[in-house]
Amino acid sequence: LEERLVEAAAALAAAEERAAAAPPPPPPSPPPSEAPLLPSPEELGVDGQLCALVFYAEDGNNPKLEELLDAFEDEAAELAACGCALVGVRKAEETEKACGKEAEYKERFPSFNFVGGLEKLVEQRVALGLPREWGVLEERELYYDPVVVLLTAEGRMQYTVSHAGLRAPYMVGNLMRELHGLVPTGAQRSRAEEEAVRVAAYDENAAWAKVLEEDESLRQPTRSWFDATPRTSSRPLLAGVDAAALPEAIDEYLAAELGGAEEEEEEAPLYSKDGVKAPAWFARAKRLSEAKQAEERERWNGTAPSATPGPF
Repeated sequence: LEERLVEAAAALAAAEERAAAAPPPPPPSPPPSEAPLLPSPEELGVDGQLCALVFYAEDGNNPKLEELLDAFEDEAAELAACGCALVGVRKAEETEKACGKEAEYKERFPSFNFVGGLEKLVEQRVALGLPREWGVLEERELYYDPVVVLLTAEGRMQYTVSHAGLRAPYMVGNLMRELHGLVPTGAQRSRAEEEAVRVAAYDENAAWAKVLEEDESLRQPTRSWFDATPRTSSRPLLAGVDAAALPEAIDEYLAAELGGAEEEEEEAPLYSKDGVKAPAWFARAKRLSEAKQAEERERWNGTAPSATPGPF
C-alpha cells in the first residue's frame, strides 16, 4: 500500500506540473455584430415597426411571387400575434392595368400593406445587396427573385433572404423562426417553421463540427474516465487521487452520470474565434462538464475523474 501511495503522489506531482505548463485557454470570442440597419425606414412607412418586408418588381403575372405572398398569408394570424406587420414594396405605376392589379392583390392578400416607389429607394436597395441602378435588367432580377426582410422596431434587418434557389415555405419558415426568437409566443409551429428549424439545426451542428476539428480547446471529453484503463500498479486507475478516496469518487461520479441532474440556469452562447455559434445542447453540456470537473478537482486533490479520458 505504501508503494502505491508513493506512486500516486508522484503521479499527482507530474499532473500538477503538466497543468502548470499547459497554456491558458483562449479568451471567449465576442458574439457576431448586430444586424445591419435599413436606411430611412420612414420612407416605407415602417419606422419603429416590427415587420416582414417583401421587395418585388411589380404586381401581377408572377406565380413565384404569389406563392410567396400566399405562404405569408398562411402565417398572418401568428404574425399579427407577434405584432409583426406585412409590407409589400414594389415600383409605383399609375396605369389602369397596374391599378387593377393592385386592387386584385389587396383583395387576394388582405394582410399586406402595399407600398410603391421601389425604383426611387436607392439606399434601401443597396442595403439589400441589389444594384444601385434601376433598369430593365435590375427589375427583371427582382421579378424572378423577390427579397424578404425581417425588420426589427429598431430598424435592423434581422433576417434577409433572396428567393433565388429557395422555396417560398422555407423562406417564410425561416423568417418565422427568427421572429419567434425575437418575440416568443409559445404558439405551435407551422409545418414551414418546423422544416426551417430542422434544417437550421443540421446546418448549425455541421458548422460546429468543422470548428471542433480545427480548435481542440472547444472540445469536451466524451469517454468515461475509467474505460478500458488497465488495473495495474504501473498504470493506476486514477493517478493523483488518494487510494482511500477513490471508491467514493467513483460512486459519486456514476451517481451523477445516471442521475442526469437538470440545470436551471440559462446558458450563455458559446462562440468560436471566428464567431461561429455552438449548438445550445453543446454549450450546455460543456458548461455542466466544466462546472462538475471544477468541483471534482477541488474535492479530489486537483484531479477530475470525469475529465480523464481512456487511453485510446
